[in-house]
Amino acid sequence: MSLNSNALCTVAQCKTYLDIASADTSQDAKLEQLINASSSMIENYLDRKLIYNQYIELHDGRVNDRLLLKEWPAEKPSEIRSDTLWSFDNTTIMPPENYEIDQQTTVVLKGYFFPRGNRNIKVTYYAGYASPVSGGGGFPLPTELNQACIMLVAWQYQLRADRRLGIASKGKQGESISYVKGLPAEIALMLDLHTRMELPFTSTGIGNG
Repeated sequence: MSLNSNALCTVAQCKTYLDIASADTSQDAKLEQLINASSSMIENYLDRKLIYNQYIELHDGRVNDRLLLKEWPAEKPSEIRSDTLWSFDNTTIMPPENYEIDQQTTVVLKGYFFPRGNRNIKVTYYAGYASPVSGGGGFPLPTELNQACIMLVAWQYQLRADRRLGIASKGKQGESISYVKGLPAEIALMLDLHTRMELPFTSTGIGNG
């Protein structure tokens, strides 16, 4: 098994956290599986992709000068096409000097408005964080996202070791022990700093408002 392209931490980082010697490779396959699962769980929890990649999106034009991208942090789009007929040929490409990216999330037009239409705006852009495994382009991966993945791997690793998967609680000699369902609270708190938030558009000084 190998790490998926969306992996948010490395095997070496998990070994350090779990006090597994770097020379001990007996757990590597298990850790890779847990890293892949944990990275996908985090993306599902946040409802966004995290590792740097190219995205092509269709948006509705609503006669405004701003467009909120689905993935972030985003670079300035490499291309925007506007076409109410959906042909999106080369005559529909917007000049790049007519738009900018604001706060790594929002396309803002300068002196123009997106025409009204359904799925008539086609945006091509790159967004996301640099991979901790392979590097590459993108913004620096926030420490808390990297640490959240490491902790989630360790949590699942320990659940398996303790044979507690699927157990909600158990009693022993008058004592009751409850286990967390879903993500542990400590990990959820770290991830909540990066959840999707769609705020109302406000004037930025870039566009027309």
